[in-house]
Amino acid sequence: MNSPVQHEDAVRRQVEHILSSSAFRSSTSLRRLLEYLTEQTLDGGAQDLKEYRIGVEALGKAEVYDPRVDPSVRVQVGRLRSRLAEYYQTEGAQDPIVISVPKGGFGVVFEERRTAVEAPVAEPLEPPPPAAPAMPPPARIRPVAWIALGLLGVAIILSLFYSPMQDRKTDGGAAFQELWKPYLASEHLILISMGIPMWIHFESKGPDGTVLAGDVRDGRLNEWPVEAAAEEGKLLESWRKLLKPDKLEPRHHYMAVGEAMATATLSKALGRYANPTLVRSNLLSWDNVHGSNTIFVGAPKFSPHMRHAPFIQNFRIGNFQVDNLHPEPGELPAYPNEPK
Repeated sequence: MNSPVQHEDAVRRQVEHILSSSAFRSSTSLRRLLEYLTEQTLDGGAQDLKEYRIGVEALGKAEVYDPRVDPSVRVQVGRLRSRLAEYYQTEGAQDPIVISVPKGGFGVVFEERRTAVEAPVAEPLEPPPPAAPAMPPPARIRPVAWIALGLLGVAIILSLFYSPMQDRKTDGGAAFQELWKPYLASEHLILISMGIPMWIHFESKGPDGTVLAGDVRDGRLNEWPVEAAAEEGKLLESWRKLLKPDKLEPRHHYMAVGEAMATATLSKALGRYANPTLVRSNLLSWDNVHGSNTIFVGAPKFSPHMRHAPFIQNFRIGNFQVDNLHPEPGELPAYPNEPK
């Protein structure tokens, strides 16, 4: 059971511990951002935190910075949320204080972990024994396992186990049902995350005042850069010099035809047994991932959660089959590999 942390010194010690972790050690901008948001919250100024102020005071933006044109503050805060979640899944799984940045604002929340049967301690500076982690560490839990399916993988699976042109009484075949059994037998929601690539949207005004707009796709840019010195920042700057736009921002409005067809077919196949929900990868939250059986469709570079979350791969796409990398008792080492 979590309770608010009452002492600022304990919070600052926890922040220092987080900043020294491998999850934050290499990111100067996230370190500055976490320190800044923490101090502002401790000083009672969380309600006054705005994008412009954070950009200028924490991220070193120029005074002409316009949040309506440059969404980097929102992007960076989103990364901070993801990085904190990653930290508490791994290195911080036993930390006595949990720090988070809830959606809908920029204020930081500090909570002290306590076990359900523990009596309140008299001195808050003496942290209680660590409770079980708030979020499970990477583990091979079949009911909530993740399967990352690329376009080729989805196409192979569907061609092997499901064909709308065939009239099968088993609605997809025994191999299909066996492969997806942990999902179909679970009470958790089945969530299909569609990998949506990031495009660069630009707008410029012509001599007559007409707005000229367009979108370009750079396969090397899959997240909006927040640091100009980073490789992604240099790539974006090259586009800025080439296009000379009045406005430049990320867009997630397009999806490859192959991924779209694979998502539709997979949804239809699973829909015979369950009611899967579709969500765009750029709108997927960590709460969604932890509260559902999530299936990722598309390349990992299109899904931030696949890139940042530590998880164990249980399946791999092989030649005309799906390999079960860690078969449990009674499971097949590959699908289809029907018993003769």
